[in-house]
Amino acid sequence: MGIGKDLSQLMQDIGYSFIDVAFLETALTHSSYTNEMKQRGYRAESNEALEFLGDAVLEIVISEYLFDRYAKNGEGTLSRLRQTVVCESTLAKIASRINLGDYLHIGSAEENLGLRERKKVLADALEALKREITDAMCLR
Repeated sequence: MGIGKDLSQLMQDIGYSFIDVAFLETALTHSSYTNEMKQRGYRAESNEALEFLGDAVLEIVISEYLFDRYAKNGEGTLSRLRQTVVCESTLAKIASRINLGDYLHIGSAEENLGLRERKKVLADALEALKREITDAMCLR
């Protein structure tokens, strides 16, 4: 089964240290790993729900940033700019820059299929990670 690298390097790369690393572990757990663990009698939570929430968090953060800087350009321009930033290819590029795929927990079969490098998987993991960072900051 594909368990990613030591998470201390990732925390250093993103500039955020999790007090409870379990948050980070969940954000990096693909459903294929969860399913594999379930078959072996273990429980692991996937990042799917976090990805859903992370998408919303990113939209809000990016929307506010764009509004603060480009409000004069109008709603249509702001929407197009946000769409360019909060999209699979952009998020996958950011995830690749921090080598996020190296840290993912994925199932063995999917490991052999190159799941770690797939844009959708990287983008989803980045969204889940953003959600967990935001949540952890709110709990402080």
